[in-house]
Amino acid sequence: PGTGSFFGPPRAEKCACPLAAEGDSPIFAAGHHAGRGRRKNRDSPRDRLPSDSGSRRIENEFLRVTLDPARCGIGSIIDKKSGRELVNAKSPYALGEYLYERFDADQGAAYAKAYVVSPRYHWEMLNQNKPKLPPAKEHPYCATTARNATLEIHRSPVSATALFKAAPQGAIPDATQLQVTLYAGLPWLDLKWTIPHKTPDPWPEAGWLCFPIRGDDPTFQLARLGSIVNPATDLLPGTNHEVFCLNGGLLVNGADGGRTGICPIDPQLVSLEHPGLWRYSRDFVAHKPDVFVMLFNNVYSTNFAQWIDGRWSSRVRLWVPGKGQSNPTSLIGSSWEARLPCLAAVSDAPAGKLPPAAAGLTVTRNTDAAAQPSAPAAKARLPRGLLVTAFGPNPYGEGTLLRLWEQAGNSGRYTVQLPAGMKAAVAQPCDLRSQPTGPPLPISSQGTFEAKVKAMAPVSFLLSGAGNS
Repeated sequence: PGTGSFFGPPRAEKCACPLAAEGDSPIFAAGHHAGRGRRKNRDSPRDRLPSDSGSRRIENEFLRVTLDPARCGIGSIIDKKSGRELVNAKSPYALGEYLYERFDADQGAAYAKAYVVSPRYHWEMLNQNKPKLPPAKEHPYCATTARNATLEIHRSPVSATALFKAAPQGAIPDATQLQVTLYAGLPWLDLKWTIPHKTPDPWPEAGWLCFPIRGDDPTFQLARLGSIVNPATDLLPGTNHEVFCLNGGLLVNGADGGRTGICPIDPQLVSLEHPGLWRYSRDFVAHKPDVFVMLFNNVYSTNFAQWIDGRWSSRVRLWVPGKGQSNPTSLIGSSWEARLPCLAAVSDAPAGKLPPAAAGLTVTRNTDAAAQPSAPAAKARLPRGLLVTAFGPNPYGEGTLLRLWEQAGNSGRYTVQLPAGMKAAVAQPCDLRSQPTGPPLPISSQGTFEAKVKAMAPVSFLLSGAGNS
C-alpha cells in the first residue's frame, strides 16, 4: 500500500482509497466519480474484503460469491442488500463456466435451408454453411464444459480475486482460465476469461461463457444500437432471435422483481436461453433466464475467419441495479462505466501548482419546469443514461464541439456546466457535420447553458466566443 493521485471529479470531502500492487502496476479503487475532472486522493487501506483462507468464497460489502472449481465457475452469488440468490443452482452450468461446441454437417445444412430464402441463391447457401463436412453420423455435434479446475484466491486491500485454471479435457483441446474479481466498495463482479493458446481448427466450433440467472418468468432488456429492446415484443418476425449484438449490456428481470445486469465488455454477441449459433427461428422468445456470451466462432464462411487461434481475453461485468434506479438508467450507466472506466494516474513526484481538485464538464438533468441554466446543482440530478461523446476541437472548423447522446429513453432539459476557465459565450446547435441547426444559445457568466435532449438521439453544440479555450 502507498499514496497516490488520480484524475476524477471533485467532492467536498477528502477521499481515502486502498492502494495495492499488481505486478509492476499500482491498483486502487475509488468510487463516486464522474468524468473530465481531477482530484487528489490519499491511501487508507480498509478491511472491506472479509478473508477466510479455508473457504472457497470471496465477498465485499455488496456480494458474496461461492466458487465451484469442479465446474470451473461460480456456484452462488448472494446480493447482501436483499439476500437474493443470483445464480440458478438447478442449471447444468455454473456461472462463468466455459462451454465449447463442435457442430456437425446436419446442423449447418438445416440452418442454411431455414435461413436462406431460396436454394437458387447457391452462393448464400455456401456462405451460411460449411460445405463438404463429413456426415453427422461419423462426426456428430458435441458440447462440453470446462471441469475440475485448480483454484487460487488472492486478496489485497483493493480486491479479492479467484483464478480458475482448467486443463484440456475431452473435446476441449486447449487450457483456459477464468478470473473472478470483487473490489472493495464497488457493487459489481468482474469476470475475465483467457485462453493462453487457442489451437487453430477449421472445423465449425464456438465458445461461450454461461450465465444461468435465477428468476421465474424472465423478461430481458438489451442495450442495442439506437434503443433498448425487449426481444419478446420489439422484434419483427423473421429477424434474428437467436444471436443478438449489443451496444452495451442487458438486464434479466424476474417476475419477483429481482434484477441482474450483465455487460460483455470485449465480446458483444449474446444468446438467450440456449446457445444460438446455427439456429434460426422466426419468432423464438426466451422463457429461461439463461444468458450465453459468445467468446469465438468460425461457423460463417465468406468474409469471416475460417479458424481462430492465438491468445486473448474476454471480460464481462455483472451487477445488481440499485434500489430506486430505473432499468434503463442502470443498464446504460453501468454498461458504459464497465466499457469506459475512469482513467487514473499515480505519481510520487513533488506537488505542482494545480489545486488538488478541479471540476471538468458537468451535465445535470433539470427536475422541474422552473429550473434555469443557472440553478444550483442541488435542484438537479446526474443523468446516467446520457453520454458525452465529443468535447474538443471542432474537426470541421472553428470552435469547440460538444455532443451529448441520450441512451436510456429519457427526453428532457439538461444544464451544461463548462469547466472553470473556459470562457465561451455562445452554444450554437449544429448537426453531426457541425452545420448550424437553430438559433445560438447564450452561455451565462457562470459558464452554464440549457440543452434540450430528445430520447435516444444526439444533440451537438459549437462553443465559441469570449476567449474560448
